[in-house]
Amino acid sequence: MSRSVLLRCVFFLGGFLAVGAAQAGWLGYEIGECSGHFDYDSATGSLTISADGGDIWGTSDHFYFVVPEDPANPGHPLTMSGDFIARARVVDMEEGVHPWQKGGIMARADLDGNSVHTTTAATEGNPIIQE
Repeated sequence: MSRSVLLRCVFFLGGFLAVGAAQAGWLGYEIGECSGHFDYDSATGSLTISADGGDIWGTSDHFYFVVPEDPANPGHPLTMSGDFIARARVVDMEEGVHPWQKGGIMARADLDGNSVHTTTAATEGNPIIQE
């Protein structure tokens, strides 16, 4: 049985992040207690995300989430079911914010703070993680 998930999502927790090779048509969401914004540069195809948040951990997540817009349903996040391939390149991350600040790719069941998800992320002071 396949489940629908939010697809090819970029998220960020704390400070500043630049992500390369993005596409136009993105939406930003504040999950839990956080704040953030992003800018899309159509000339370079890159996203720059500035945000704060508590963590993506435990029973309630707090972070800023950027997801592609569904071209068939403007104003709503892209969802899909089944297998998919997602790719992102973290170009820069602000240093000195927190060793566990994270930026990467996440697939979530929904936009609730307690949603099930899978995450692959770069961190400031720790290795690449898979959660």
